[in-house]
Amino acid sequence: INFNLKDIPMLGYAYTWIKSKGTPDKIEEKLDRALASQTWLDIFSNYWLLNGISCRSDHFSIILKLNQDDCHRKAKMFCFENTWC
Repeated sequence: INFNLKDIPMLGYAYTWIKSKGTPDKIEEKLDRALASQTWLDIFSNYWLLNGISCRSDHFSIILKLNQDDCHRKAKMFCFENTWC
């Protein structure tokens, strides 16, 4: 199935996972990402996807920030569905 989702570009540090931090064998990967349909991108045109670097975990959080005006005008309540996993 093709849903025509687009990868939302992330600002800041490019990687979201790190192994063996502080050693010569350090490995970094981009494991996490955010995807959106063209309809969502049209509705929420002003957004920022940021990398929330963590000093305590090997996974970094990704943070989606929306323009407040877009949220008040068009936002619907978001509910995560366990079936998506």
